Amino acid sequence: MTGLIPDPWDAGAVAAILPQLADLPGIDWGKPLADWSRETMTDFLTKAMALVRQAVIARDHSEHHITQRRPNAADVQLDDSVPFL
Repeated sequence: MTGLIPDPWDAGAVAAILPQLADLPGIDWGKPLADWSRETMTDFLTKAMALVRQAVIARDHSEHHITQRRPNAADVQLDDSVPFL
């Protein structure tokens, strides 16, 4: 956890799916969100969650391991024991 809100790591995964969100069928982008029906909002958020989940999985399990999240230094447990004693 970076302590930043929103977490840049998560914001990057969300930003990666924005083009796909814009292409979702059945969404009237000319309509204000306040005018969306409950069903439209539920459908949109469910699809958005699925896309974000896929982006997070792709980010965390890259075959090149470039984006593997490293533990924050504050979260690392140090073992100062001497292994050969």
